Amino acid sequence: MKKNSPATINRRALLKGSAHCLIAAGLMPLSWATRLPDSLSALGAVRLPDGGYALSAVNHQAETVWTTPVAARCHGGCTTPSGSDVVLFERRPGWSFHVLNSVTGEIRLSRAPEPGEHLYGHGVFSPDGRFLYATASHYESGQGRIAIFDAQQDYRRTDTWELEGIGPHQLELSPDGTQLIVALGGIRTHPDYDRVKLNLNETDPALLFIDRLTGQELSRHRPSDSQLSCRHLAVSNNSVTYVACQYQGPEWQQPPLIGRHQNGHWSEITLPAALQPRLNNYLASIAVQPASEVVVVTAPRGGLVVVLDGRSGRVIRDIDLYDAAGAKPTDDGGFLVSSGTGEWLWLDSSADFAIGARGTSTWAWDNHLF
Repeated sequence: MKKNSPATINRRALLKGSAHCLIAAGLMPLSWATRLPDSLSALGAVRLPDGGYALSAVNHQAETVWTTPVAARCHGGCTTPSGSDVVLFERRPGWSFHVLNSVTGEIRLSRAPEPGEHLYGHGVFSPDGRFLYATASHYESGQGRIAIFDAQQDYRRTDTWELEGIGPHQLELSPDGTQLIVALGGIRTHPDYDRVKLNLNETDPALLFIDRLTGQELSRHRPSDSQLSCRHLAVSNNSVTYVACQYQGPEWQQPPLIGRHQNGHWSEITLPAALQPRLNNYLASIAVQPASEVVVVTAPRGGLVVVLDGRSGRVIRDIDLYDAAGAKPTDDGGFLVSSGTGEWLWLDSSADFAIGARGTSTWAWDNHLF
């Protein structure tokens, strides 16, 4: 079932291309590039006005191309390198994922995790598009996993890699496609207890680098505070990984929430004293322009978007946006940002990432665009 609904924006050609243009220009490595059909610019999970849930696709003018209802709230997703399949993951808890045709939005099939397991809302494909890697949890033991599905066999489950840790969330490929980079949140949950965090006195978050062919852990990098939960990440062309964290400690403490891994070393980006408290200890989405290393983070609880130079940590701009949600780099060097109120922002790289356009849609966007 599909439902179309208009979205409006006051820019003639918002997002004039998609990630395939970056590939052609040599700015984005093919191994981890997300391609979309020429007609699409971004995808995201949404909540519809009637309270239902869906996946929505928009074009380069931020107009809705298709909207496909789904049974439960979804979170993140990914596409095959060819752009033919879109995978959308349920979240809280993730009892299934859906595979859709990227041109029409039609659901081809849905798959469930193994018994006693739930998904965490994120996945990524191998460079050749054969295998889908998804983060998961065996919730009785709390052990984190990477679940592997074969796209050439209708996404049949083919393997499971056990992780040393709890709560793997977002994962991405390294630029050369040889490693999986995993944000390990360290927080244990159980479907029977809704969103209760069961182990806040013994969390052990980390950024993991995993051999993509064997599942072997290659390195582990811990943040400065054991309650600094690593959730989301973005990777630049220069193999710099930027991590968005959520702090689980006392509200009056305000540690750095942006991690950076480069050349085997973990560091953290401290924002100015006037800006740090406004994040409300919670980041949702992080995105990086892969060549320039300009980074955008969204802070929905603080109603804030921050644009910074990833290399130096210098803040370029901060923007008020109520319930700021997803962020995605655009091929013109800027960013597209969504919100839980349905608002869109296009950040113009030629104007120091000021708002180049603003628009609205009729639904609430979840925390990610892809």
